[in-house]
Amino acid sequence: MNKLTKIIGLSFVSVALLAGCQTTTEGQGRVEGIKGTASQGVTFSITEEFLEDSAKATARLASGEVFTGKMIINKTETEKVTDTFDFDKDDDDDTLSFSDSTSYSSKAKGILFSAKRSMTCSLTLSSPSSGFSGGGIGKCELSTGEVLPFQF
Repeated sequence: MNKLTKIIGLSFVSVALLAGCQTTTEGQGRVEGIKGTASQGVTFSITEEFLEDSAKATARLASGEVFTGKMIINKTETEKVTDTFDFDKDDDDDTLSFSDSTSYSSKAKGILFSAKRSMTCSLTLSSPSSGFSGGGIGKCELSTGEVLPFQF
C-alpha cells in the first residue's frame, strides 16, 4: 500500500469515529406548582451527536414520569461568493472565492413529551459555539401549567 492510500484510509476512519461521537450534558431543576410551590426535583440529560443540528433531551421527574424530545440551537449560516474578473488583462488573474460562516445564537428551544403531558422549553446557552455542553439555564412550561426552571 502506498503512502497516499494509507492517509486516505486513516482519514475515512477518523471521520467515521468523529461522526459517532456524542456528548451528554446533565442538569437539574425543580417543577414549580401552579401556585409557585416547588413540588419535585427533575434531572435533565441532553445528548448531542457530532455534526448534528439538534440534540436529544430527557427530563426525569422524581415521581418517575419521563419526558423525551428534541432541543435545537438557533443558528444562522451564510455563504458569500466573490467573483473578480479583469477582462482587460491577459494574465489569468481571475479570482473566484467562497466563504462560509456560522453564527451561533445563545438561544435554544425544545419540546418534550411524556405518556400524559408535554413541555416546551426555552434555553440560554453560556457558550453558544460549544452547544449544550458549554452549560446554561432554561425554563420549561408543562402542558398542565407547572413551570420547570433548570440549569445544565
